[in-house]
Amino acid sequence: MKTLCIAGKNNIAVNVLDYAVGKYADIEIIAVMNKNETYKDSWQRSFGLYCLENNIRILKLEDIYSIRDLVFLSLEFDRIIIPSRFESPNLFNIHFSLLPKYKGCNTSIIPILNDEAESGVTLHRMRRGIDTGEIIAQKKVDILYDDTSFDLYRKLIDAGSELAVEYLDRLIKNDFTETPQSCVHSDYYSRAEIDYGNLQPDLNRTAWQIHNQIRAFAFRPYQMMTFMGSSLIGSRITNSVSQKKPGTVLEETDTHFLVATIDYDMLIYKDVLNQIIAAMNEHDNERAKRLCEFGRIIHEKNENGDSPASIAERENNSEMLEFFAGITLYEHEINRYTQPTANSQQPTANRYNLSFYTYRKNNTFFRKKFLEKVFRIHQGEFQCTCAS
Repeated sequence: MKTLCIAGKNNIAVNVLDYAVGKYADIEIIAVMNKNETYKDSWQRSFGLYCLENNIRILKLEDIYSIRDLVFLSLEFDRIIIPSRFESPNLFNIHFSLLPKYKGCNTSIIPILNDEAESGVTLHRMRRGIDTGEIIAQKKVDILYDDTSFDLYRKLIDAGSELAVEYLDRLIKNDFTETPQSCVHSDYYSRAEIDYGNLQPDLNRTAWQIHNQIRAFAFRPYQMMTFMGSSLIGSRITNSVSQKKPGTVLEETDTHFLVATIDYDMLIYKDVLNQIIAAMNEHDNERAKRLCEFGRIIHEKNENGDSPASIAERENNSEMLEFFAGITLYEHEINRYTQPTANSQQPTANRYNLSFYTYRKNNTFFRKKFLEKVFRIHQGEFQCTCAS
């Protein structure tokens, strides 16, 4: 009997194993855990807990070396596989990059630091070395202007799950083609490339580089950059050319720093999620609104899984729901305005005409503030075009 082994953790391993359990009644399905498996759900599902609840046999890695008719699929597995130890050659991995680029670790951080417009996942055969085997298939994902490493990681989880499910039957039947990796554009990053104990922005850079630094390390379950005692959630680049030394704090409020850089002054936003949630729990809508200067924070979740938007919906707080609807529309326009298109780096008047119509139709409370902000954009207060 053929044996399928899923080794790894988190949502991607659960997603693929759940698919396999529902599809393959005629093969044995087993699992290998990561060393740090907790058997408890957190912000992601526990692979180990899923296995226990669904009677999936859990083995040690050493226990599967001798299985001849084995298909092994690594999904965020935490150990380097040495193929010569296995009786089976059918060893596969989903890696979170478009190989041969970004072998190794930190695959949702370094592409953002390097200003990539896309990333993706790769299904490949496992060879001795790190992420070096033949490529079977890939799936691309876009990296948007405001995407954080947390956003990119979640995109990679979804894309990796889809790619693994799409090819699982072919892996089991040995019905696929594979292409050796090129040495061109091949690079590798180790875990030690980043000092997670000292995540401070390097302000002696351009505003765009600093914007990328902040979003590259905004991964709420684990870390954010800090500056002057505040965690940083995001940024906006102004159209004001910096006149002061890079790193000079021109202004500080409850919600942001205004700082000088190599080229343009920029707003760096503090992570005030807990303060917003506290204000909403105290029914202090006005304070909550004042704290929502960086729009995307309304969908950020705390350790309990609560976001300002979900609290407003749960409590049927119509005033905040309407306020958040306006913020969401504004942030949508910001992202449309800043994300370059295939035809142009500049926005068109039709985009704003359409959004104005939609806004008049669906919202009244936030209209004035929205129009004021769009006016400020057109008057040049913010940089809103991506550099080509």
